[in-house]
Amino acid sequence: MGIRGLIRHVRPFAHSAPLCDQEVVIDGPAFAHHIYHLCLGARGTANNALEAAPSYGELVTAAIAWLEALKANRVSIRKIYFDGQLPMSKYDIRAERITAHTQQLQAFHRTVKRPYRILCQRQENVLDNLFTHRNVPDKLTKLPAPAFLVPAILESLVTSKEYQQITEVVPGEADTYCAHSLNKHGGIVLTGDSDLLVYDLGENGSVVFFRDVEWNSTTGPMSVIYQPATIGSQLGLLCTQGLRPLAFQLSLSPYTSLAGLRAKAKALETVENVPQEYVDFLQEYSCDTIVPRDTRKDTSMLHVLRSLDPRVSEYVLQFPKFATIVGRALESGTFNSSPHIYLPFLIDCPVRTNAWEMSMAVRQLAYGLINLIIPEDEQKYTVFEHKRQEGKSRGRELQLPSLPQIPTACNNLTFLLRELAGKIPKISNGDPWVAVAICQDVEWADQNSKTSATELALSHLSSFRRPKDPNKELNWDILQLLAQIQGSFQSLRMLKQMTNVVVAYDNANGLPKEVEQLQSELQSLPLLSELEGICQAVPLLQKIKETGMFIIGQELLGITLPSLSMREPSLSKAKKQKRKREQDEGRSGSDLKRSNNPFALLDME
Repeated sequence: MGIRGLIRHVRPFAHSAPLCDQEVVIDGPAFAHHIYHLCLGARGTANNALEAAPSYGELVTAAIAWLEALKANRVSIRKIYFDGQLPMSKYDIRAERITAHTQQLQAFHRTVKRPYRILCQRQENVLDNLFTHRNVPDKLTKLPAPAFLVPAILESLVTSKEYQQITEVVPGEADTYCAHSLNKHGGIVLTGDSDLLVYDLGENGSVVFFRDVEWNSTTGPMSVIYQPATIGSQLGLLCTQGLRPLAFQLSLSPYTSLAGLRAKAKALETVENVPQEYVDFLQEYSCDTIVPRDTRKDTSMLHVLRSLDPRVSEYVLQFPKFATIVGRALESGTFNSSPHIYLPFLIDCPVRTNAWEMSMAVRQLAYGLINLIIPEDEQKYTVFEHKRQEGKSRGRELQLPSLPQIPTACNNLTFLLRELAGKIPKISNGDPWVAVAICQDVEWADQNSKTSATELALSHLSSFRRPKDPNKELNWDILQLLAQIQGSFQSLRMLKQMTNVVVAYDNANGLPKEVEQLQSELQSLPLLSELEGICQAVPLLQKIKETGMFIIGQELLGITLPSLSMREPSLSKAKKQKRKREQDEGRSGSDLKRSNNPFALLDME
């Protein structure tokens, strides 16, 4: 994002200075992506983008270490802001980004024959070089960033005693809140977005870009510092306008020289009738922020809303009840339409069903919970989900559960979670939750007469028994299962956060007890940073096999999947449907009811 060429034009007017004894505000999403590229820079031996991808645990460790290094050198961190809602005007940009990511994944799948070598060397210790910037090889950027990069780092901050009070998910874009803070209180904003140069940061507001922060053995962290008000004055622009007139002219004429841009900018300041284009441009960089209603009854609700995952926050704030709590006016057209949610982009096998599909029923339940606590005229009955897509799409419309269905679905899922916790030997905190993903895979494979991704992945385990074989690698069968597990885990996190929202609401005393019981079960979900990374894929597969998750999942759901050896090599769609009918007819009535199956209940679109 940002205005191309703006930094190049104004950099000669910036100055270099130590950051010690300065107060800073941090653009959270930009910070997360800076940490990601910092970790990528330490992956010099990786062959491709998948091998280079850091785990969420590594990303979180590096993020906390980077912040601690600032604090150790007397840099005061005032606030860390994360996006909680993006304007509808950016929906098209998001759709284009999803399409671009899809094309990236397809190209990677098509051209990279060995996606992940088991014995590939890992990175050098990034913690030793937190302020050393390396050029990342182009081959390591051929895939999108990890799907939960921002939520993982956000989660680590809001669960940290050190950073919990200064980290906030805002009902808008983070850069707007960063700019507003500097306009009122001065200081420095740390960002990766040149748009912050355009906002009105006040006389004492400055911008530092993450890539410019370097380590000096004498002074500690140093950086090139941009002070828009001062730079504007040096360019002969009105001090009240900062760099906005220059940035506007640059957006219209990106190849004009600085002298030409300055002349046009000064002419714009003196014109009596300001062009509507300029008025619209200024509106994009308005520092107006939303002030929550100062009422005691909303205190707990605001606390929950300020710590939600950005995509969950955005879903919730599309409802008038919650937009009112945070003091945000609904955009025109939002109220009368079904909500849209843009799911993070998973790295799955692009020629197979999207890895979000298997956990869809859990998300349907999560989306539907909000109808329990809002007025009837605000309730929604469908949601549009956006995920992997090759071209323009209005999203996939999902039917939400009716109010009478919600308690049953909550009860069934609670039952399944407790059964799995009792039957699966617990080696780590994440094991029961992996088992949920396996159950979802079993259910989906059965309903669609497909081979289970779990069974396909486990069929490759024998190839990893040769400990020093340099040719050992993860194939797309295994990567597909890993993506499904990640999608399931995140869907459960979304459900957990939605239960927290509805329980925290003032009228939560009237909630069905099944919702509160489910909320209690979901509190033991591990952090994203504890999720097994791709480098732990083989031990994870071994654990799935040794604990019998695949067999237990079938037993609990009343499903028996045909084994790979019994499965026909190729079946037409009609034959698959016929066989499915025959299987269903051969089951007992109790099997068909599957009263403890929470996924079948919401099998609708």
